[in-house]
Amino acid sequence: MTQLYPLLMQPAFDPRPWGTLDLSAIYPNHKFNERIGEAWLTGDNCVVANGPLAKRSLADLSKMGAMGGYGGNIPTPPTPPSPPSPPNP
Repeated sequence: MTQLYPLLMQPAFDPRPWGTLDLSAIYPNHKFNERIGEAWLTGDNCVVANGPLAKRSLADLSKMGAMGGYGGNIPTPPTPPSPPSPPNP
């Protein structure tokens, strides 16, 4: 297992109607053809940009336990049962 280190994350940009084409104040090296309303850095599909874990998503790191217990050892909660069907009249 790779020792945990400061992760540099690649932003995942999501278009939204309220967004903007110009995020140069925050992301000067990115140009957009559609209005960006959200920039994610900690979503499951966000990708590490540096070090030995580069190009892996946070979801992958969590599944392989590379987060040092931060997410890799959390059990998935059971699915709650469906509510009973209403009786037939």
